[in-house]
Amino acid sequence: MRNEKSLRILLGKKEIAGYSIKKPVELELIIKKVVIPENESPKLNWKLEEIREYTAVSICGEVWYSNYKDCIEAGQIRDTVRELFPQNEAVLSICRLWEEWHLNDLTAETIEQSYFIEGYKAGNPDWKYDFSEACDVLRNARLYRIKNGSNVSYSYGSKWLIREIPETVVNRLIELFGMFPEGKGK
Repeated sequence: MRNEKSLRILLGKKEIAGYSIKKPVELELIIKKVVIPENESPKLNWKLEEIREYTAVSICGEVWYSNYKDCIEAGQIRDTVRELFPQNEAVLSICRLWEEWHLNDLTAETIEQSYFIEGYKAGNPDWKYDFSEACDVLRNARLYRIKNGSNVSYSYGSKWLIREIPETVVNRLIELFGMFPEGKGK
């Protein structure tokens, strides 16, 4: 069973390089409450615990042509949004939450693997993420395959795990999106 909420907002119209008329910039937030039926296998969260209910979040952005018939840029455009609205604290807050929680139900690593990779990146600032290299880094640290207390085993990237989003974060996203007028796109 899925219960879905979608919010589309207009952040504003901005000048885009190469275009003479200001273009509308919109964001869409989709929140899905998912309940796994009893006749289906439960999902695993990133702590390797079985769960039957979770909330999934997706955020996408679009920079539209003025007639709203096509996009100049669309999808994961956080950097563009940050560049266009550098002084807007609400927009920057949305971007931070977007970066952290977008597609939280499609996580490739356990919590331990995630922290280790983040630490590795911090200690190796020139390293650019590469899946094969991340596997090697985790193998060398003996973290490629993880088992939980119930002997559930998980290999890095072998299936999607769910990073459970706190209700306070969902409510904050709804609050932030509520600060802007409704968008027209799609």
